[in-house]
Amino acid sequence: MKEKYFKYVKNHYKNNFENKTCFLIGGTGGTGKALATYMSFLKINLILAVRNLDEAEKIKNELTNKYHNKIEIIKFDFLNDEILEEAYLKIKDRKIDFFFNDAGIYHQKIKYIDGKEITNLVNFIRPIQLITKLSRLENFKETRFINVASISYKFVKSQTDVSKKPSKIKTLHYALSKRMLVLSSLMFKKEGLNIVLAHPGISTTNLFNKKNNAFPKIFYILIVPLMKLIFMNQEKAALSLLNAINDDYNLNEWSGPRGFLHCWGYPNKQKFDKKVIKDLNNPQIIKFIENEVK
Repeated sequence: MKEKYFKYVKNHYKNNFENKTCFLIGGTGGTGKALATYMSFLKINLILAVRNLDEAEKIKNELTNKYHNKIEIIKFDFLNDEILEEAYLKIKDRKIDFFFNDAGIYHQKIKYIDGKEITNLVNFIRPIQLITKLSRLENFKETRFINVASISYKFVKSQTDVSKKPSKIKTLHYALSKRMLVLSSLMFKKEGLNIVLAHPGISTTNLFNKKNNAFPKIFYILIVPLMKLIFMNQEKAALSLLNAINDDYNLNEWSGPRGFLHCWGYPNKQKFDKKVIKDLNNPQIIKFIENEVK
C-alpha cells in the first residue's frame, strides 16, 4: 500500500482510536483488507468476521506483526443461519466501538433461501436484522454502526412490493439491494441510532474481474483496462469507508470520495439524493422494509 495513503490517515485522524474495537464484516476482500490495514495503523483492535478463515489468518499475522494490535477471527456468513447465530453469540456481550459491514455480493444467479433472494439477504436483509438485534443490547448503545452501500442506489426506484421478482438485469438488482440498505439504515438513523453509510466510489474491485462473468467479454477487453487507468485502486477507495468512523453525519449525509460524480478521489461528506430521503416518508416503502427484515 502506498505511503501517501498512510500519511493521509495520519493527518486526518486526530482522535485517539487506540484500543478501540471494530467488528469488521468482509475484512478479507480488496477494500476490506485495506480497511483492516488502516484500522490497524490507527491501533484499533479488530474482530474479523469472515468466510475465508485461512485468508483472514494471513491478514492477521501480517497486520499484528507490523502494528501490534489485537486481531480475532470468527467464522461469519450472512447466508448460513447457524454460523450467523454463533457469531452473534460470540459478540453480544462484548464492548464493540465500531460495527463495520463491508460485505456484499453482486451479479449472483437468482436463488432463494427461506423465500428471500440471496443478493437481498446479504446486501440488505441480514445486515439490518443483525444490527436490529445488537442495537437492543445495552452494551451496544454507544456502538457506531457502519454499512457500506453503493452510488448505484441512485439508478433504481425503491421497492414496495415484496412479491416483485428481481430484475433480470443483475446490475439493477444489485443496485436495488443497496438502495434498500441505504433506506433501512436511514430509518435507524432517523430513530436516533448512531449509524453511518459510506461508499467506495468506483474502484478496481473484483466486480470487474472477468472470472465473475458479470459483463460481456468485450467489456473486459475494452472497458476494464480504461477503468483501471481512470478510477481508483481499492486502497484509495477504502479511505472513504474509513472516514465513516471519524466524522459525524446528518440524516442526509454519507461518506464517499470526491471528484467526478463523487466516485473518485479522497473522502468527503456527500448529500444523498433528495428522492431517497423523501422515500423515508413513504409508508409503503417503510412497510416493505419492515416485512423483509422482521
